Amino acid sequence: MKTHSKRLALSILTSIMTLMLVTGVKAFAAETLSDGEYTINVQALNSSTGELSSQASNAIINPVKLEVNNSKMYVILEMKDTMSDLTVKNSAGTFDSASKISQNGDTKTVTYKFLVDSIDEPVQVESNVAAMGRKTNFKISFDENTIKAITTQAKSSEAKGANVNGSNNKNDTITTKNNGNVSNPKTGDNSFLNLSIVIFIASIMSISMYGSCKIKNRKVMGK
Repeated sequence: MKTHSKRLALSILTSIMTLMLVTGVKAFAAETLSDGEYTINVQALNSSTGELSSQASNAIINPVKLEVNNSKMYVILEMKDTMSDLTVKNSAGTFDSASKISQNGDTKTVTYKFLVDSIDEPVQVESNVAAMGRKTNFKISFDENTIKAITTQAKSSEAKGANVNGSNNKNDTITTKNNGNVSNPKTGDNSFLNLSIVIFIASIMSISMYGSCKIKNRKVMGK
């Protein structure tokens, strides 16, 4: 009976810890970049094999830009015009046309802008290849280790202070420049703290349940 109770308690502990840990990790991964502009390197991968697609990779100009506004993340991607009519797969499984925001005849490139839910996973895209006379599909994979901040939003108090002064100086903006690497662009510290709290609570719950089972066993043995 005692052995059975221990096994039950350990099983409950393992289940709760696993659930809480997985939930915490998902929450950590779901954290988004702060509003602002960033650059990031990408790779084009073969949709079937996951290997590097040399044709698509050669067409993409690195780094690409990330624009975050009200927690919505947009990718601004410049490509050689050998590939055109870029479309992006959405959460419903269909493809939406990326917005064509500029074209440079001198460099023979086209710049597209499209919305992404996350940069944690590759984005499925399609594009027309003039030389092939047909569409090709590939995945765009983001290298999060290469993120650099171009601009990030300043604190609201600073922005308000600029308005109060009534200055027309171009330096009085609501953004602050940062050309260095973003060591941790996501709110990782808060996520780690939340994860630790979740694990701590799960441990307390499991210990309490184990203690309760042990007390019940003693009462049964004493009868």
